[in-house]
Amino acid sequence: MLCPRQRLGAEVKVALGVLLLSLPSLGLSQQRPPKVAPPSESEQQQAKQRIQDVHAEDYTSLKTPVQREALGQKLFQEATKTKSDSTSQFVLLAQARDLAVQAGDVETAMRAIATLDDTFTIDVLEMKGRSLTALGKSVRTPLQRRAAMSYAAAAMDEAVKGDRFRAADAFSTLAIGLAKKCRDADAVRAIQARTKQIREVQQARDAIEEDWSKLERDPADPAANAAVGRYLCFFRGDWELGLPLLARGSGSPWKTLAEKELKSPASGEGLLELGNAWRELAKQEKGLPAEQLLLHGIHAYVRATPKVSGLAGAELKKRFAEAAADSTITFAYLASLKPREIRNVWGDFSWEKLRVPLSLGEVTLQQSISGHPKSNVSSHLSFTLQSRGRCVMGNVVVRTGGNATPLTFRILGDGHPLWTSRPLHRTAEPVPFRVDLCAVHQLDLVVDCPGWDGQAWAFWVDPIVVRR
Repeated sequence: MLCPRQRLGAEVKVALGVLLLSLPSLGLSQQRPPKVAPPSESEQQQAKQRIQDVHAEDYTSLKTPVQREALGQKLFQEATKTKSDSTSQFVLLAQARDLAVQAGDVETAMRAIATLDDTFTIDVLEMKGRSLTALGKSVRTPLQRRAAMSYAAAAMDEAVKGDRFRAADAFSTLAIGLAKKCRDADAVRAIQARTKQIREVQQARDAIEEDWSKLERDPADPAANAAVGRYLCFFRGDWELGLPLLARGSGSPWKTLAEKELKSPASGEGLLELGNAWRELAKQEKGLPAEQLLLHGIHAYVRATPKVSGLAGAELKKRFAEAAADSTITFAYLASLKPREIRNVWGDFSWEKLRVPLSLGEVTLQQSISGHPKSNVSSHLSFTLQSRGRCVMGNVVVRTGGNATPLTFRILGDGHPLWTSRPLHRTAEPVPFRVDLCAVHQLDLVVDCPGWDGQAWAFWVDPIVVRR
């Protein structure tokens, strides 16, 4: 049962979804298969008895965390292969989750919950909350404790995206407690800072309650579009959802810029102009809106990086320096940091050889990182951020001259998946990314090659990490 505010939010999301269907450039028209309801209690009980019968030997010998972890991983793998029987799949995943929680196996527990959420209509935040609370007591190693902290910190932002601020506060309390057990003062400060921002988001959400209701009744209302769009972009940081509303809003500098950005300027100079304009608006704001506008402007610069040279390239470097000097944030190229680990990169190159100039047309990029994996494996570049990162931005590109297997780029924070690209073969243009971070200690750049690497080359294009 949803409370009135949750019900209202759900209804407005439906209205916003209808509104955005006319914007294919946002990539929102691609729908996942519809979720199904969880099986009934009696159906779950029957499936559980069958599973315990099939694996009777494993269940009767469960005595140690290691045995629970092994059985949990075994049931999870079975669940991923049980496609035609949704009841058995649900119970296998639930059993895998519970066993993993008992064993302190954070990764398997969270993967089981994510898979349940992909297929079934569940309250994923409530399930994560219960599981992470229990994991806080069952984790046995510093790595497990840090992984639980990372998932709890990430769940804070998941809750904010659904305007579920009580849940965000509960995840904050859990994450701070785990960070203290990790003796990570930087992580404690980062989570506390994010918690303060979330309270600012909540105040902004409360202030637009009437506008949110108006938008439900009339999705074309200009004032409501402007107010809700401003909240989504400037407070929640949800630019994909908020920009179309700003564009439909009443006249303001935001409306003009949103309209311009939604046209997806292909030129680097167009992106450079956008970045300059958003940064100028940031100077007129304070607190979280100022930070969100500044970060959005910097992201426009990042998207422009592979596309500008000559005078525009020189201006871009100047604007990057100005952005760092005019704010409380700093940023550094990942290429300037030494990774703590390099695995499965083609050629077994040293770090010095992986930092190679990348030529894209007339543009030569000096801070790019080669990360192409060997056949049938994933390459890993691991960096230590010491929990101080605010976000990481950049572009990815694949250069190929043969029939190589499509590659997938991924970004992990303390083992937690933060961003995944679509499978890429030969990219006509670099694919941009921006990933928010909170208390992430270890950042992993991963490229998956599930087949032949065939003369392809994967690049992380001048990625930067933004710090407070």
